[in-house]
Amino acid sequence: NRVLANPNFRMELDEITRFSSAISHYLARQVKNSQYDFNDLLNLTLHLFETDDYVRTKWQNRMQYIMVDEFQDSSLKEQMLLHYLSQYHKNLFVVGDPDQSIYSFKGGDINVFLDYPKSFPNVKDLYLNENYRSTKNIVDLSNELIEKNLNRLYKKSIAIRDLGKPVTHFHSKTDKQEMEFLVTEIKKIIGEGIYSWKNIAILLR
Repeated sequence: NRVLANPNFRMELDEITRFSSAISHYLARQVKNSQYDFNDLLNLTLHLFETDDYVRTKWQNRMQYIMVDEFQDSSLKEQMLLHYLSQYHKNLFVVGDPDQSIYSFKGGDINVFLDYPKSFPNVKDLYLNENYRSTKNIVDLSNELIEKNLNRLYKKSIAIRDLGKPVTHFHSKTDKQEMEFLVTEIKKIIGEGIYSWKNIAILLR
């Protein structure tokens, strides 16, 4: 009901209904050629575990230890899969940072992480708060911004490195404006005579 309440999803449902024969043909070709995408693998595996006790028990026994990285971007389907696989040995270790959840557009649900103790009882939390990568100025500013998030676990990163230089933030409205700012800043650094061109790098993410 929550999905159908969204007009975008209702439109998609109408499209699926219109092209149901084409979709059925596509799915049949997938099965025939054993060509599946990631969502297919999740759905088919969950269906298998739900309907075949022998297969489910076999894999539950086999998976003695399970570790999941980037758990903050897990979906509800992935949570169900972990639930099935970890039921026998109950050795599930997950690693993640709820403040770095960025894949909700691909099905990731931060509540899977936040509700982990409810879904998997007898949890022991280990907080890795020390930050060895960034300077204290960067870490402090990050903490200040992240604290504005409402749906999160309270935690605070601790900088191990020195204070470092002040953080510069520039929000450009165009690509040209961004390029001009970068060129100006690089020329300013080179003009100080401390660094040369080979010391300059632009990192994009």
